[in-house]
Amino acid sequence: ASTLVGRPHPSLPRAFSRSATMALGAATATVVVPTSGWPAAPWTEQQRRVLTMQWLQQHKAISEPLAVEWLASIAAASSVGAGGRHDRSSKEEFQKLQQALSAAPYEGKPPDFGHAGARAGYVQLNLRRARYLPHVLLMPELDTAREKLLRHRLCRILSVGGGPGFEALGLQIFSEILGWEVCFEHHIVDAEAGWQISAEALEAVLSARSSPSADTQLHFHEGDALAATLPSGVPAPSEFQLLLFPYVLHENASGLQAANYGLLPGLFRGATSGALFVFTDSQDRLWPEVVDLAMAIGPFRMYLVLILAKYWLVLEKSSGETCNGDHPPERHSAQQQILEVIRSVAPKERSAALKQLLGKDYVAPGVLWGRLSPTR
Repeated sequence: ASTLVGRPHPSLPRAFSRSATMALGAATATVVVPTSGWPAAPWTEQQRRVLTMQWLQQHKAISEPLAVEWLASIAAASSVGAGGRHDRSSKEEFQKLQQALSAAPYEGKPPDFGHAGARAGYVQLNLRRARYLPHVLLMPELDTAREKLLRHRLCRILSVGGGPGFEALGLQIFSEILGWEVCFEHHIVDAEAGWQISAEALEAVLSARSSPSADTQLHFHEGDALAATLPSGVPAPSEFQLLLFPYVLHENASGLQAANYGLLPGLFRGATSGALFVFTDSQDRLWPEVVDLAMAIGPFRMYLVLILAKYWLVLEKSSGETCNGDHPPERHSAQQQILEVIRSVAPKERSAALKQLLGKDYVAPGVLWGRLSPTR
């Protein structure tokens, strides 16, 4: 991306000085920074492809050593042992957890994360999730919302069912690559108290990193997605810029309606204009219900991102004038039709229905980071 001309990277002067210091042997910590600034959106399709690939490569280079430190810290803090999920007891519990996780989205019942070794194995197996949220933010549908987000110098993130804190790792790296000078304040709400060890271990690893552009704080709160209110100590919904639901709603589907959708109504009401709700999951059948609930409470802009054969949902709280946001009328109409396909068409028949609906803009299942954009 060196040929792309854009705004200067705000961390480059400090990064250069730090690199020079490390070359003299005066520092041992390593901070990877990009070699050029990113241009402001909107981007051409070619620019987006180049920038996304640049981000992905840099994310991998930065995240791999951090992941090693994080996993070692988890093992030490939870007394799992050097073998992690590979000791006999942990391996057996991890296999049980994997089976429960596979069934959870279909049965609507959450798995048990109570075993420390199984949790360590879960983190190791799912480190790729750290890049999911940044990649969603790089989608063209989110250009305006992302640019608004990048203006914040204090970014509060609520992660309901956020477990170990994958999103915190991903956002830290994302901010360094973009040169976003920001303090992240993450609040993880999860029913499994054992995840606090993982979150605290990650915070320690990121603090030791001495990033030139970002600072990350993680706060863990034991709480339930099906509860009507947030746990004590969590800021009010109006304080958050990002509200995340990573892989939590479908595994709690059986209790959602009985619990009046748990935290969702209060969060939808309390969020301020511009707040982003990001729902990632292995299933997407609940999104029509979630959208209906949100729209009944207030105006929201809706975005759908296709991941493999399933959609992820992003809702942006609107100021009240329109819920279409940056969507032209035809794109908003297409997204409503996509929701109707999710609602009414069996998964095995969905591909044919979407292909008929979207024509040349249809992205076939199996494309890892495809998107559906009827007005490209």
